[in-house]
Amino acid sequence: MKRLLHKFIHFVILPCNEATFMIEKQLHSKLSLKEQLQLKAHLHLCKVCLNYSKKAFAIHQWLQKLFLNKEEHSPIKAAEMEQFKKDLKKRLHTQS
Repeated sequence: MKRLLHKFIHFVILPCNEATFMIEKQLHSKLSLKEQLQLKAHLHLCKVCLNYSKKAFAIHQWLQKLFLNKEEHSPIKAAEMEQFKKDLKKRLHTQS
């Protein structure tokens, strides 16, 4: 039954490619109520998209913080990138 519901969510309500688009869209604008419900239902059953959502949100926050703290747009240093990767892995493991 759960497998049937899983297929229903993916193919009828919201396929993964549309879910990832909505995940990115919600980082920059507000989703409609219908979109919010579709995405929530999809993320409840699709762990791949849920992980994508967590990563996208973490990257979005990191980039916002990075560019708000810098007056000039200098390249990202290797140490900053490594620290970000460590933080992202830590965040994903604690939320799972």
